[in-house]
Amino acid sequence: MHFYAPTDLKELCGNAQVDEVKLRREKCGDNNITLTEYHPPIAELQSMTIRRLDKVYFQRRVVWRDEPVWKGR
Repeated sequence: MHFYAPTDLKELCGNAQVDEVKLRREKCGDNNITLTEYHPPIAELQSMTIRRLDKVYFQRRVVWRDEPVWKGR
């Protein structure tokens, strides 16, 4: 289980509701991740590890199409 900073999620996803955000697991690619708000007690915060946004990058995906060289009438 991972805990995320709300400011990081807002930077990544914009001003979206929690149930609208779709995340994918890094290792297996599963996208059945449920996000919920969690307000832990102070004692739990002291030993908690939070996952922070380090960098964002986008992959370019190329889609090719074949078309004839000569389009005769």
